[in-house]
Amino acid sequence: MRRLLALVALSMFVTTACTDSAPTPTDPGGMSASIVTVPGCPTPTEIRQQITGLFPLGQGLILAQATFDAIVIKVALSKTAEAQKLAAKLIQFTNNQFSAGKLRPTATAAKVATLNSALACFVGLTPANATDVTVGIVDPNQTAPTTTVVAPSLQAGIQIKKTDVNEPTVVTVFFVAETLLTDLRKYPKNYQFSSSAAEFNTPVLVGLCPDAPPDPISKLRVAHNVPDPNPTGIEILPSADPGPLGLCPSASLMKSWSRDFALSGLERFAEWFAPAPLSATAAAVVGGTGIGGTTKKLSVFGAVDPTAVEFQSDGWFFKQISNLDPVPGEWTTIAPTVENGWTPGAAPFGSADVSECGLPTPATAWSVGTTILLRRDVFVPLGTSSMTIDVLIDNDVHAFVNGWDISGGNLINEGCANQHPLTFTAYPGVESPLRPGEVNKIFIRGTDRGVQSYLDAKITFQTPSP
Repeated sequence: MRRLLALVALSMFVTTACTDSAPTPTDPGGMSASIVTVPGCPTPTEIRQQITGLFPLGQGLILAQATFDAIVIKVALSKTAEAQKLAAKLIQFTNNQFSAGKLRPTATAAKVATLNSALACFVGLTPANATDVTVGIVDPNQTAPTTTVVAPSLQAGIQIKKTDVNEPTVVTVFFVAETLLTDLRKYPKNYQFSSSAAEFNTPVLVGLCPDAPPDPISKLRVAHNVPDPNPTGIEILPSADPGPLGLCPSASLMKSWSRDFALSGLERFAEWFAPAPLSATAAAVVGGTGIGGTTKKLSVFGAVDPTAVEFQSDGWFFKQISNLDPVPGEWTTIAPTVENGWTPGAAPFGSADVSECGLPTPATAWSVGTTILLRRDVFVPLGTSSMTIDVLIDNDVHAFVNGWDISGGNLINEGCANQHPLTFTAYPGVESPLRPGEVNKIFIRGTDRGVQSYLDAKITFQTPSP
């Protein structure tokens, strides 16, 4: 009985699709679907050949070709949204069949990825020549609680709960050469994540596999360009466990993530058009690593090191004054220019005799028994929940962010600078110093009281914990 219903569903769908598109001599849009082309994308004939090269004779091939015929018709009728939803289902079905070992013996991940790219391009989900493409669809009425959409290379993915959308929503993931708009250290590869929904109801999980990540990889964060579609900076995402996405394989055990492949192809096809649409699949990965974050909006995503300024960095501006000289309040935020009396310099700042403390040789001289003032501007990305300034000082230190005292006054420190490291934290808020999404002004006053001098600082952005 179930097989009969599936055959009826297939027949009704194909009949409806053909009736919907039947061209007539007087139809202004009466172009034969067989000659529909999309500039820069493979032709329908080329895509059909790819499908035939992947699927063996049988129900799977029939379903794939019938679905693509319906896609061509929808494109010919300019029913783009419907064509994109069908393409998403066909891509998912192909991925499922490949993971289950039901395609031809000559089928490879690269060939599946090529078909995915061709379909996504043909329906306008990706630009021409996009690579490592995958497309999924999530429906609020589907049976599965989540939909997981993962790039064929397993280098990027997204997981969406069915309650995150209000209507069937197409999600696309593909590799891009575009970079993140930040001065933070970046770790490509970057991926474009896009959705037919402008925003999800709650934050969704996204994950990436950074190239040549540091050890530990946990220091990296997922970030994306904002605002879309005309970004001017980045937002750092709250960190999250990427495990459910199954990314970054060191060894792969390809299997279904969310489907039972016991159903035949025709039964699955009938299920596509029932109230519980097909859920996406991914690979379960052994020994994989990666980073994850949560977001409600999609754009270009990549990995960044949230350390804005490392120890022993250049980019500082400084002044040396007497320990008795006053420090005007406006100096904590004044533009650190040569015209304003500031000199560019690299950290660490100090005297030459610090080697006995095991400290790096100072890059910029700071005379013993004097005061040094440091200034620099730092752009703080959106999504930053706090910023820390780690300080190594011999002797005393007073730190400010945007004119706010974050050290609790001038702190007295004795002994070698590395014996008593200090950390100061700035938070965002109406009555707080930190301003995410803006350039923030850092000011550090170091005072030396004799023997040897030393000052260095590290600035790091934090994001909310999962």
